[in-house]
Amino acid sequence: VNLILFYNLRPLRTLAALIARREPESLEPVSLPVAPAELAPIVTDLNSLLARVKAAFDREQRFINAAAHEIRTPIAALQLHVENAQRAGTSEEREKSLADALAAVRRTTKLAEQLLALSRLTAKTEQGKFAALSLAEVCCEVIATHEPLLSKRGQGISLDVQGEQLIWGEPYRLQRLLQNLIENASQYGAANGEIEVGICVAGDEVLLVVANDGKPIPEEERDNIFMPYYRVVGHAASGSGLGLAIVKEIVEQHAATIAMKRKADGQGNVVIVSFKAWRGDAVLA
Repeated sequence: VNLILFYNLRPLRTLAALIARREPESLEPVSLPVAPAELAPIVTDLNSLLARVKAAFDREQRFINAAAHEIRTPIAALQLHVENAQRAGTSEEREKSLADALAAVRRTTKLAEQLLALSRLTAKTEQGKFAALSLAEVCCEVIATHEPLLSKRGQGISLDVQGEQLIWGEPYRLQRLLQNLIENASQYGAANGEIEVGICVAGDEVLLVVANDGKPIPEEERDNIFMPYYRVVGHAASGSGLGLAIVKEIVEQHAATIAMKRKADGQGNVVIVSFKAWRGDAVLA
């Protein structure tokens, strides 16, 4: 009996020895030369866990590398403006340099906030409870907050609700989604233009539409704009390149889809987010 047990437990001892000999940083899959059917699920689950841990480490490393690269430029600009203020020969020059430095601080702060938001979202650490909610109510709250700021820029914003249907979502993430869409529409829109927010029901989908009247984004770039750190070529507007990447992540977490197209009149851009209408059986983590 002991001999039979020794023979049957040999693959398990081999697996334990393989794990014991591995370097702490090694996340490569475990491979057994011979594995009995009873041990195969353990090896499969172990390799699945290693793959998830490796993906998390890779994602963290990409975030650190990108953050270090992206934040270097605004910090360098801030340092330059402060140095210019120190060397300024007149009070007007000093005031201008300090104003430029303050603008650089604001850009750096926004970039840091966007980086942290994207990191939390992609790591699934941003907490929130999904529930059946009104997309129109979310839009009203966000628009009320942004309207004064847009007014200072000379831009207007409107909301058009054509039919109402609940969706299954997390309110704070949806607020961030709309905030980023509005800020992007403002940044890339006409100086005195109008931002149009609309909601309509199409079959079993609820569509959130955000449009501006700025320069149309070329068709070949429309998929790229949802990638982190991507900026539209030849556009004067400055940004972190993270706003729409955050939007894309939130869209995917809501099992929704997003697309961009040119406005019907040929001027401006339209972003359409399609949510599944809530029918009382939605379950999202």
